[in-house]
Amino acid sequence: MRTDNHDLIGFRYNNETYYYKKNYQEDIVGIYNSNYELICTYEYDSYGQVVSIKDVLGNLIEDENHIANINPYRYRSYYYDKETKLYYLNSRYYNPEWGRFINADGIIGTSESYLGYNLYAYCENNPIINVDSEGNIALALLGGLAALALLAVAATAPRVMSPVTGAITKRIETAHERKKTKEKEAAKEIEKSITKAKVPTSNKNSSETKIYRYNGTNPGNLVPKEKDKKSGLSFSIISKPNSLVTTIEQINATGVLYAIQDSKTHVSVYPIGGTMEDWIRQGKNSIWTGALIKVTKKWDVLQK
Repeated sequence: MRTDNHDLIGFRYNNETYYYKKNYQEDIVGIYNSNYELICTYEYDSYGQVVSIKDVLGNLIEDENHIANINPYRYRSYYYDKETKLYYLNSRYYNPEWGRFINADGIIGTSESYLGYNLYAYCENNPIINVDSEGNIALALLGGLAALALLAVAATAPRVMSPVTGAITKRIETAHERKKTKEKEAAKEIEKSITKAKVPTSNKNSSETKIYRYNGTNPGNLVPKEKDKKSGLSFSIISKPNSLVTTIEQINATGVLYAIQDSKTHVSVYPIGGTMEDWIRQGKNSIWTGALIKVTKKWDVLQK
């Protein structure tokens, strides 16, 4: 399943719908069932080898018929052939064990760097910051406003032209322009999400589900701890003095967080565009805590 912008969000199997959990690099790091319950997790090395596939209890999944093994998309959201253990990047196959493509690139010198002349190299030997979804050109994993700033700097920097000319050069430039367009669209979406977070909807709407964060109203209370890695940041449906209040709908409207009611009285909040580890590491300065601050208020104040 894909969005109107062709972003991969899930798949259907045996009349059941499953949704992907991704990190910032577009790796599929987990799968949710139709009830938004996490049913498995994936771990990869830098070049995409599958390190482990586990259930929510941390047990290795070895059953080939488990949905975690049936799922066709994995590292960087590439299509994965589990029989050959190769990824298909729309023009050729990539072997994560070698960190190389199994056949040569059809374009020479795409990056204007000497690494671009290695026709079998994957992401210029730097898969941490690069991605190659088409199998013929490595592009930086940049997003949002920071990406636009870096692109502006790059646009003014001197260029050393490669020997690639004519139609091949045009193809490379077109690929870069597509990437720039996508990054600009992503930046606009982030700005819209931040705007939504600054102007939360009214709590007076009876259709919204109020939720409460206990243990104080300081910003540090909106940062997850190590114990929250698997369970998400906890909120309760039950009110309590000296707590922060918001709604599930307000959190989901931020565009950078999503809230799931996983029991009768408990709600878990997770980041979009990153992992719980990222949120814990970035702390109070993270975009996720910033969004929560905008949509939460002290419960006692709201009661007056």
